[in-house]
Amino acid sequence: MSVNISKLLDWPDAASLERAAEDLKRHGGEFSDTVDDARQAWFGLNTHYDSPHQYMLYQSFAPASTAADAVRAGTSAAARPLITFAATLNSLAGERRDLLKEARTLRPGPQDPVENFVNPDWGPEDVLKARENDLQQRIDRLAQVYARAVEECVSDLSCIDSSGKVGPPPTPHPVPDRSHDNLWLDGAGALAEGRRTLKLQFKTPDGWKTIVKSSWWDGGHHQQSGNFADRFKTNFREQFLGPKSEVVHVEDGGDKVRGVKSVSTLGRVAGRGLFVLGAGITFGSEYSQAQEKLKQEDPGLSDEERNAKATEKAAVRTGSQLAASAAAGAAVGSLLPVGGTVVGLAVGAGVGLAMSVNTGGGKTAGDRIADVGETVWNFGKKTWEKVFG
Repeated sequence: MSVNISKLLDWPDAASLERAAEDLKRHGGEFSDTVDDARQAWFGLNTHYDSPHQYMLYQSFAPASTAADAVRAGTSAAARPLITFAATLNSLAGERRDLLKEARTLRPGPQDPVENFVNPDWGPEDVLKARENDLQQRIDRLAQVYARAVEECVSDLSCIDSSGKVGPPPTPHPVPDRSHDNLWLDGAGALAEGRRTLKLQFKTPDGWKTIVKSSWWDGGHHQQSGNFADRFKTNFREQFLGPKSEVVHVEDGGDKVRGVKSVSTLGRVAGRGLFVLGAGITFGSEYSQAQEKLKQEDPGLSDEERNAKATEKAAVRTGSQLAASAAAGAAVGSLLPVGGTVVGLAVGAGVGLAMSVNTGGGKTAGDRIADVGETVWNFGKKTWEKVFG
């Protein structure tokens, strides 16, 4: 094996971090003092302004004073965990330096007396593997100490509220799993679109006029025609737009009589409405997750910037999942020799269950697909910006 030292790289400089914390605290105090001086000058206006409403003029500065006090308290509170974290880094610096040096100079060599006594038959390579293993364990232990220090610092900083006071850690809001909601919505939509209508129409000078109309729930199946490519194209389209209308040949009708078989108006409205509702639920879930992630990873964003980024991420991830589900459903449906409402319902349920399979790390197959879609989108955005500015 080889020793992995990546966990010991790119640690922040303790001295710089401590100076930054002190500067933060000092600037917060200076800002508050400046606002306080301005407040005193503002109150001095009473020698020049006298009216029944002068109290409103003096009180108008109160929000700025309150905000300045919050800045002083907040920067002072933020400096404390940063200074503590810097002190922890200082205490770990010596061991980190020794471990990095040992990792870079580790070479095969003869055993020391203790190693020779315990394992007298070991050769140089066996000795090297044992030393690498021991070194890796010590590196991992130190990295865990560092990771805990980072978590504690982040936790302490997150306890600072908008008034600059330190309170309890914020309670995370878990995002509910909506995969099963989409599963039953897809099924309900397929059943709704199984409601079919057949219109017998007669051609008049003013266009086609319906003379007979009948409706039924089509639970049967039919042979699919065409090759795989044609079936896939039709099935993929119907994933988003629903089944299309079909003109049925009427014997001895010539070009004056025809039958039009389609999804009933109620069935189409219900089916497409449930599809949109399912997409909305997926988007809402992705938007909530994106908001929480952006708050943690980039807390400096304004509400407007964070909302825009969360909307973009949610749209890309939702679109990726919908496109993948539609393509998978269309592909499976196209491979089958028969089609129909029940067949489509079974295929949709199978694809939905596959998308909700837990793949580890708290992510489903749908989440993994969304990750790929987001990666491709971000790569495309960066490429566009490089080429077109």
